[in-house]
Amino acid sequence: MNNGKYIIKKVCLIISLILMVGTMPHSFYSKASYTTNKTEIAANWFKTEYGTNVFYEYKGTETDVSIPAEITSLDYVSFSTANDTIQVLRIPATLKYIGTSGLYSMDNLRYVVFEGSDTTFDDFAIYDCDNLTNFVGPSGSNAEKYAETFGIKFVTTENTQFYKPKVSLLKGDTFTNVLLNNLSDVTSITSSKPSVVQVKNSDGQIKAKKAGKAVVTVTTSDGNSYKYTVKISEATVDNRVAQIKKMKFSKGMTRLEKAKEAHNWLIENVCYDYKNYQKGTIPRISYTAEGALLKHKSVCQGYALAYKKLMDAYGIPCVMVVGTGNGGGHAWNMVQLGKQWYHVDVTWDDPIVNGSNKNTSINYNYFLKSSKYMTKNHRFDKSAYPKCKSRKYDNATASSF
Repeated sequence: MNNGKYIIKKVCLIISLILMVGTMPHSFYSKASYTTNKTEIAANWFKTEYGTNVFYEYKGTETDVSIPAEITSLDYVSFSTANDTIQVLRIPATLKYIGTSGLYSMDNLRYVVFEGSDTTFDDFAIYDCDNLTNFVGPSGSNAEKYAETFGIKFVTTENTQFYKPKVSLLKGDTFTNVLLNNLSDVTSITSSKPSVVQVKNSDGQIKAKKAGKAVVTVTTSDGNSYKYTVKISEATVDNRVAQIKKMKFSKGMTRLEKAKEAHNWLIENVCYDYKNYQKGTIPRISYTAEGALLKHKSVCQGYALAYKKLMDAYGIPCVMVVGTGNGGGHAWNMVQLGKQWYHVDVTWDDPIVNGSNKNTSINYNYFLKSSKYMTKNHRFDKSAYPKCKSRKYDNATASSF
């Protein structure tokens, strides 16, 4: 994530709130100046116009709230008692844009329902909504792309369900399965075989103790119970590849989608071995696919070998490239999609800060790029590798994939 951009936007937001706090009621706003002249456009929704400026205000206390069709953009939500009660927010297809902090500090918001496919988002559209678990919307929508980029679960129905009804893990893994579209508090989490699957904490994190199968049951305060199954395999590279395929890949996925999922799994699950890199004590395993796939720690060569391992398993032509990045020794990949080859540098797309992952977002700055794009800071023997001439994705953003 671009921290400079984040700080600037946050400062601007704070200044805006300070300027408005003396004159505006707590509410939903959109590009606004406040006056006392209001028009009710729907139950508990009010529109205020001041010159060419318009803002909208919600004054209800419902837990399930629909934004009126008249509102076509949402810039941010201020602190308010109303915001604290909202658990479900419904976005009509007519609302085309959610700007910076469009959903802001909504402490009890559980999920958001999108009726349309083409609502667009600022990168910081969702901010400080700690209990938000998922989006609901049409498959292939912009909401799905935004959710994936920023670590929000996405489903196409409002049924209360686990994100993964069947979970495959390797011995030693930890995992948290999220109960989606759920408005009740969790009261208990149990494992049918604690020696196989251990429940670690009240947040639902489990640990794979040994090979076998178990059922995890979650009970909520409304008296309902929900179950999912867990299968544990021994920790081998081949089993990891099979597990990623089972958990992350689905029928009908394109090569691009598979290349993206492998890229994202590594970013979400592998940390750069930064401390050993600084001390000059990098162990051999950090240079291997095993380090990335089983130990969750590697340097660039480990990322690249693991990415190639995944692409080979899914039948996508892939090579590892050895060269330099910003003058230092470096390794990354090339993949073939259709007739074109592209560069993929998973290591440089991993948002690394002080040696640990900051997975609030996934970068695509070095995903499916041309050689012309890469040679700004990467050097390699072009005669030894496929030609990456297509610039189709050179200017692509996260929402493009």
